[in-house]
Amino acid sequence: MHGLRSLRFKSCQRAGHSGERSVIVINNESPFIHRQLAQRVSLIGAGDSQLSNVAYAAREARDERNVHLFMGIDADRARAYVCFERRFRVWKCTWDEYDAGVFHEPHQPMWSIGFA
Repeated sequence: MHGLRSLRFKSCQRAGHSGERSVIVINNESPFIHRQLAQRVSLIGAGDSQLSNVAYAAREARDERNVHLFMGIDADRARAYVCFERRFRVWKCTWDEYDAGVFHEPHQPMWSIGFA
């Protein structure tokens, strides 16, 4: 209800801050302890829903997705979580194309929200 509490958030790389609030960034270059913290936050975010398989895995090897996690921190609690992934193939189509099974590959890789 109030977000995951951890004093370790203070040692994470910050993308910005205002008073007690900040946004931290976690990626494969981050220390393992920070990736573990992101994993705990992602599991809480996924909850008991059917989306629990999208939770971030701290030990996952770096791949072409180049996953970046942004967490909104208020004091010492994680209150928001967004996972960005670089995608080489996405389902980008109109509803008519979706019904027909048609999809388009982007000309260049694009960033996509994997989970929020």
